[in-house]
Amino acid sequence: MNKNIVAYILNILGYLGIVVLGIIFIVEANVAVPFLWLGFLILLGVYEAGLLYGLIIKRQYKNLPSILFAFVIMGVIYAFPVTYNRFIGLIVGLYALLNAIINFVEYQIRRKEKLNGIIGKLFLSVIFLIFALILFVVPYYGVELTFVIAGIYNIVYGLINLIFAFLEIVDHRKFGLSLPVIISALLPLRVFMRIKSDDAIMSRTIGDPDDDSEEAPLCVNIYIQESGFESFGHVDVSIGDTIYSYGLHDPKDRYLLGSAGKGVLVEVDKKAFLKNCLKSGKTMIISYEIYPDDKELAIIKKRLADLLKDAYPFKCDAQLEEEKGEVMKADDYISDVYKDTRCHLYKFKRGKFKTYFVFTTNCVLLTDYLIRNKEINLFDMSGIITPGTYLNFLYQLYLDPDSIVKGIKIYKLS
Repeated sequence: MNKNIVAYILNILGYLGIVVLGIIFIVEANVAVPFLWLGFLILLGVYEAGLLYGLIIKRQYKNLPSILFAFVIMGVIYAFPVTYNRFIGLIVGLYALLNAIINFVEYQIRRKEKLNGIIGKLFLSVIFLIFALILFVVPYYGVELTFVIAGIYNIVYGLINLIFAFLEIVDHRKFGLSLPVIISALLPLRVFMRIKSDDAIMSRTIGDPDDDSEEAPLCVNIYIQESGFESFGHVDVSIGDTIYSYGLHDPKDRYLLGSAGKGVLVEVDKKAFLKNCLKSGKTMIISYEIYPDDKELAIIKKRLADLLKDAYPFKCDAQLEEEKGEVMKADDYISDVYKDTRCHLYKFKRGKFKTYFVFTTNCVLLTDYLIRNKEINLFDMSGIITPGTYLNFLYQLYLDPDSIVKGIKIYKLS
């Protein structure tokens, strides 16, 4: 009870702090910016120190390119110390431009597939583009505008959460505004390090999935690597002993620099798939065990069956070689999975799963479709949903003995 009161007070203070920060952004941006810039320099210095420690003490020579890049950034910053306002404007402008492009691509995909929500995507694309142009063309006023918008966002975000906190309905359906996608994307690494430092959890690491005798009715599996692109994570769902994983798995059907293409659903034996993912020795799989009731599990299975009604079989190169009686030489990712697991692959005739886009209709879409929808909502999350969001949120539920998440398993080769 005392812990709940402390957590409640900390939440209130945190949301009040967000509101105050928003007011400062609007009224005194010139006061806030230097402190933010100092914080950025401190974080960059700590990051650089961590890389140097890994290089010198642990002989992690793969850190060398990152160290050199960080030194270049620090050199530019210290060489031009009075231009940080323009630098901030440029960074936020690039972020706004990226969002404009993402929303426009999503608009084109939805228009092509005749899905709902195309006007909203086009509107957001135009708004972000205008914002980006303001930041690029008029840097000084652009920075002021950036902090005004950030201030409004912080005030609204803080007040909404304060209202819900005071009404004590946090345990009901939680509502909140989205955090910036970059912050959500960085969550996997932060939570990943917390889990790695938890000796009680790590002591139960499973090196061979065949040694795992217990099977939860539902698991959300998150795949993490400590470095590289995969540090942003991948998520899929297992129902019993079968994993359902959605991704951009057809190497012959990709565009936009490999960020979009026909989505592929993988239906595969869980233990066989986990062994395939672990064989490189670089991946850690964090599996959260969830225990829905019989009615909830039946809804999940029905939604899966409904999804498969719009699916048709897809054959990877290795499977085509096998059917021709040839040696399976194909070495793309999904062919490698097929060789090890004899998985079933599907593409979609229509609907939101037909086209995969890494920034929107990505691997998380399948998990959300099955366990977070109007028919069933096993847990409430707000904001942009990424693998990092799931990793963080489910870890918090795991720490609560009364939650629906009853266990956590770590799969990693020693």
